[in-house]
Amino acid sequence: MLAGLMQSYGADAALSGLSAAGLPQAGSRLPHAWLPSGQAQRPLASLIHGTRFTLLLVINRLDEQSLSALGQFWNASNRSRFPFLQLTVIARETALWQDRMPAGCDLIDDRLGSLFNALNEYREAMILVRPDGFCALSSKSWSFDDIVRYFANCHFDAQSAISAVSTQEEKLLYAA
Repeated sequence: MLAGLMQSYGADAALSGLSAAGLPQAGSRLPHAWLPSGQAQRPLASLIHGTRFTLLLVINRLDEQSLSALGQFWNASNRSRFPFLQLTVIARETALWQDRMPAGCDLIDDRLGSLFNALNEYREAMILVRPDGFCALSSKSWSFDDIVRYFANCHFDAQSAISAVSTQEEKLLYAA
């Protein structure tokens, strides 16, 4: 049952980026936290699925400035540039902002502060999570330039992502 909980690729792994002190280190697993979901709770890891990277933007309280920065980053151009990236904002107060989020951006309520506490109560944090649930990079601020630089260093762009998916689909077709 506990197998793999302490598993880590380490900061020198091929898909590891920068890490902020006090946040998950590149190559380590995503921290565990329970998030409210109606009358129940769900694990943070349930937000990571499929073959896409997940950018978790954690903030204690959303405001106009953070919403504006988010809108500037998650515009139509960047959504098409990074089709392999899903964006999720996790905040403690979400009611006022639900209808104002950019297209393709999920807003998750952490009213109990579970993730906020797991991240040492930083006012805001950014964690890029690979599809396998390991952290690619972390930051104590929403530095979208870090995301762009990370994917450039890994030679990830829309064309290489499309090629990788096409190659995988071809392998599946020929294997059958």
